[in-house]
Amino acid sequence: ISITTNVLQILSNSLKNQLTHNIDSLVIEFFDEKYRDALNYYGTKSGRDVNKDEACNFHPFELQNVTVYEEAKTTIICKKIYADDIKPELFLDENIEKCYPDHSYHKMYICEVVAIYQNE
Repeated sequence: ISITTNVLQILSNSLKNQLTHNIDSLVIEFFDEKYRDALNYYGTKSGRDVNKDEACNFHPFELQNVTVYEEAKTTIICKKIYADDIKPELFLDENIEKCYPDHSYHKMYICEVVAIYQNE
């Protein structure tokens, strides 16, 4: 994630993008280190196979029409203002291609930051 004033540039996995393409907002959340194992579990399991919130003991709720988590230390709610597919022919460093062995490139979003919440 790179932050430039109030605009965020975000890379989204192309498979997950299929689920979020038509949603005009996205959420970025930061968690304390104590949630590392739960977040690793969350990132490796499919929601089709398991209730990840229940398994990780996360508590989702709605805030400004998006789902966020009580456990997050910082929550950034963003409005998408631009989307484009990553184009491998534009890589400036040939080593980047190694990150995409199956050529499943990310989608890039530029977003306006709508709100930032700090959980204390």
